[in-house]
Amino acid sequence: MMKQLSFRLTCTLMLTGALMFAAPSAFADRPWQNAPSPASIISDTPISGAIQGSLTTNSSGKIFLLNTQGALMSVGSDGKVSRVTDSLPALALLTSEQDSLWGITNAPTPELLQISDSGEILQHFPLKTLLDVKSHLSALQVHADHAFIADEGAPALSVLDLKTGIGHRFLGYDPSVTGRRPFIRAGAPILGPDHLPKTGGNVQMLVLDSKGQWLFYQPPAGPLYRIDTSLLTDPDFSPVEQLDGIVEWRDTPSLGGLVLSSDNHFFMLDVANEALLSFGSDRIPLKLLTDPRFAGSVGITIADAKTLVAAANESDGMHILRIALP
Repeated sequence: MMKQLSFRLTCTLMLTGALMFAAPSAFADRPWQNAPSPASIISDTPISGAIQGSLTTNSSGKIFLLNTQGALMSVGSDGKVSRVTDSLPALALLTSEQDSLWGITNAPTPELLQISDSGEILQHFPLKTLLDVKSHLSALQVHADHAFIADEGAPALSVLDLKTGIGHRFLGYDPSVTGRRPFIRAGAPILGPDHLPKTGGNVQMLVLDSKGQWLFYQPPAGPLYRIDTSLLTDPDFSPVEQLDGIVEWRDTPSLGGLVLSSDNHFFMLDVANEALLSFGSDRIPLKLLTDPRFAGSVGITIADAKTLVAAANESDGMHILRIALP
């Protein structure tokens, strides 16, 4: 009881004291407005072969992604993509934390791997206990001693303790992890074989704030939700408290990429309206740039304080876009 009271008191203090994460959610739903100074695409480099959307940047500023065969690739400053190594198993997901890359191998027996930027496997963790018969793992984030994993196939969030190797599933089939809205691309809904609008799937986007305190997640068609990571990593909290801790943080359009900077500034690739969006500690939703190339976006990462790197499927294939921030 004292621990629960302490948690609620801590949340209250944070809600009254923090800048970015304290504003009432009503402020987050102000309409997007054009930025006073727009962003600009400074390079557009076509690449051979298709890639997945797992773009990530390590602490040294090196950018990595996965191709559709699950091979680890690096992105040069010129936008060219090259294979890092042939020795890794095929990966389905990729992220970074400090100097390490972290990846999840393909089904049917996925494992979490800690990988050096040269492609050497440093550690591996079985994930069998986190899987449901319908599981399709869709996003990965790592901070300190925990890995956070989204499951799009059997919608849920999972947390793996990297010290013990023990993991748990949470929020199974909760509305916050379930796709319930039509996925819109370039102003039109994506239709299924039955000619009805498709949702774009269940939870597929996952980001952590710089301190690892807040986990943000959403299905591709939104909205964006937030939960305190202690509700998932501390076994003393009950399922009811976890559900009570979910906050619908912001309504979002259909997205092709989501990233959160070290100063807790969100950048979103809006495929519905072909735009690059952002909002930060001032909670002012900004449209940084509108460009038709964003309609086919599949991932985004932060290269440095003034540059984003995105992957987008254009009419002639996949391209790497470098974007200068205002």
